[in-house]
Amino acid sequence: MSDKPRDIIVRVFSEWAAFSAARSGYPRPKARKDVDWLIQVPDYEVLFDLRHGKITQQEFDKWHESSVDRIISNRKDLPVEWAAKLINVYLKCRAYVASQGRPNLLDCLHPPIDTGLWRGIRRKYRWNKEILTYFPDTFSIKGIKLYGKYRKIIEGCTLVAQDLNCRLIEVEQLWPGKVVPDKPTAPVRDKAKMAKFGRGLNREIVSAINSGSISEPFSVQDVRRLIKERCWNPPPAEQYIVVTLANAASNSHSSTYKKYFRSIGEGHYELREEFRGKEWL
Repeated sequence: MSDKPRDIIVRVFSEWAAFSAARSGYPRPKARKDVDWLIQVPDYEVLFDLRHGKITQQEFDKWHESSVDRIISNRKDLPVEWAAKLINVYLKCRAYVASQGRPNLLDCLHPPIDTGLWRGIRRKYRWNKEILTYFPDTFSIKGIKLYGKYRKIIEGCTLVAQDLNCRLIEVEQLWPGKVVPDKPTAPVRDKAKMAKFGRGLNREIVSAINSGSISEPFSVQDVRRLIKERCWNPPPAEQYIVVTLANAASNSHSSTYKKYFRSIGEGHYELREEFRGKEWL
């Protein structure tokens, strides 16, 4: 391993970035020492030793699956996707950003799969049934427990990369990024003064789902993102959003109130089938 200052900096930063990504997933380590040794379990130098020459996709995929298995063998409670994300973020920094590694390595790298990228892909390809078959209707890092399920998602990402004419890892361009919520506003108390948001907040959410601006299942955070995109000023208060969504998903609420959504628990909603289609844009 090279001891050049740049190589040391790149390697240490890549480990730190992987650690940070791991903290945002599952499980949530309380200290860096809890996962440091897991980051270092794979034999990364196989990918960076130029004496091995050009690497193929088949060789890389075999190394990747073996490395995920090695991490999980040290921590039986870890899901496959968590271990894969650890590896993928490390390689994104060290190989893609810092341009280190064997010839062709950049073309082999997997994108870090998380809820954000899953939503971005489903949003862009909402009308492409062939591609959507590779991505589950709902996604969580905890839910990817078998490498075969992870491999199917990567196969779907490969089709996306072909469609976008980019490298496999560059599918991450569809990741929407983190939306920083605005400062909370005070609840609107005077109904006579309540602003109308477009055709009505729920109707605008229906349109956004059908256009792909919001992916399902969605939550208040996704609605906040929509509000920010529409530049509604003043924006609806947090309490207003929560109550509006709940009423539109409650069969016991007023019969004159359209029930656009279905609650699936934990603050997440889905659009009812009768409100799907281009006529609801």
